[in-house]
Amino acid sequence: MTQYGEHPDYGNILNYLSSKDFYYDDELPIPSFKSISLATGINDYQVKKRINQLYEDVFDFYAKPFIEFRDTEYYIYASDDKKSAQIKVKGLGTIPKIGEDVTFDLFEGRIGASSFYVKDVWHTYEQGKHIIFIILNSGRYSLFWHFRKGEAEAKRELSFNDLINMDDYELKRKLGLR
Repeated sequence: MTQYGEHPDYGNILNYLSSKDFYYDDELPIPSFKSISLATGINDYQVKKRINQLYEDVFDFYAKPFIEFRDTEYYIYASDDKKSAQIKVKGLGTIPKIGEDVTFDLFEGRIGASSFYVKDVWHTYEQGKHIIFIILNSGRYSLFWHFRKGEAEAKRELSFNDLINMDDYELKRKLGLR
């Protein structure tokens, strides 16, 4: 972004858009071309043209990379049927995949378990960071449960709210598997 902030065609526009937190501040409306034009002194046509050109530059496959995620953060959330704990980790060598077994002794004292399986992994990219969330459940991965849960969702035995609000132990209980 720095290379474009000093660019003669984009600098004023990007400086204005970076001057306030338009994305996260609910009190600020997303700026229109007109408001950008008024704030920067660039006419409406040029604002539209320059923003479109900036967009093309950003997504030009052969150009230099526009965005760089320098920092990676890992959040590991572990739970059993009663307790849970979360830690923030920096510098995890390998990201475990869904279904893999993981031993994490650090959680033993907190939740009473150290053997887990990876239930879910998801990635978020924001503010120059790559954030990875790793969800662990105590016990061993069950391919049967994976398919049974998918079947229950497809047959509407479990509602969307059930899937969001209940953990696996509660879902199994609801389906008569516990």
